[in-house]
Amino acid sequence: MLQQSLATQAPVKVSEKWGFCENQRVLAQDVKPWPPQHYNPTIIWVWSDATATVKFDHDLPYDAERRLVQSDRVELHHLTRIPS
Repeated sequence: MLQQSLATQAPVKVSEKWGFCENQRVLAQDVKPWPPQHYNPTIIWVWSDATATVKFDHDLPYDAERRLVQSDRVELHHLTRIPS
């Protein structure tokens, strides 16, 4: 019952999740097309549900945006940290 309650809670902003944090440059990968397409966003916020609000350097093609962005957020498994 507790797990079900936690799963239905709205996500909250967190300072870090899985090594991703605010103001971090990352690589977003859309694996549907061949070859996979890469985009360079910056993380604005990280959320407790393993998603991030990001700002892309350039407008995304419609199909890539549809695959990567859900409810204005990108799932962290689509992102790769870039070493600084």
